[in-house]
Amino acid sequence: ALRGLQAAGHRFATPGAPDLHLFFIDSTRVQCALGRAGTAAPWPAGIPRLRLPRDAPSRSTLKLEEALLTFLDDEERRTRLRPGKRAVDLGAAPGGWTYQLVRRGIHVTAVDNGPMDPRVMESGLVDHVNADAFRYRPPAPVDLLVCDVVEQPRRIAALVGQWLARRDCDEAVFNLKLPMKQRYREVAECLERLRRATAAGGGVTVQCRHLYHDREEVTAHVRVNRPR
Repeated sequence: ALRGLQAAGHRFATPGAPDLHLFFIDSTRVQCALGRAGTAAPWPAGIPRLRLPRDAPSRSTLKLEEALLTFLDDEERRTRLRPGKRAVDLGAAPGGWTYQLVRRGIHVTAVDNGPMDPRVMESGLVDHVNADAFRYRPPAPVDLLVCDVVEQPRRIAALVGQWLARRDCDEAVFNLKLPMKQRYREVAECLERLRRATAAGGGVTVQCRHLYHDREEVTAHVRVNRPR
């Protein structure tokens, strides 16, 4: 197909041109679509080939790894996830998401009434706080909030909105569990409520996707807008 298009005089890799997507239904039919330049996933078929580390506490660690690769570019990961940053992981146990932050040298406050994996605690970068994720507040603002709590999506969106509105954090990555009908409408409502909750402080920039390693959920990345 590619050779045929090239032979017909079509040019490829033109800067700023839309992406061409071809879906082959069978040997005689193909559906074509155009996508905005630069918005396609960098992985073949959109699937990141991530390996589960042997010392990771759970497979959920891959969800956060994929989120950080999807929502942040190389420079953002270098500057925003550098050693010495501070984060809070709500609903942390056994430590799958905390693991991703610790391996980058980030100090994590892991909030959960359940036990943390001893291998994560051995890093010396984790403070385990036995507390309710919906009641905990950090003694000082942190750089990043992550949350994979299994709860109604509107409660999670409201919780993250409170953190951002109070400036308890500047950035958040969280999952919205969606075991219900009308999922798109629910996600849209959750994100709109989050935007309204943070509007007084300048608002936020929101990204949300169903990632390859997600299941009945979507992952969102939210960042406080900085005044110019």
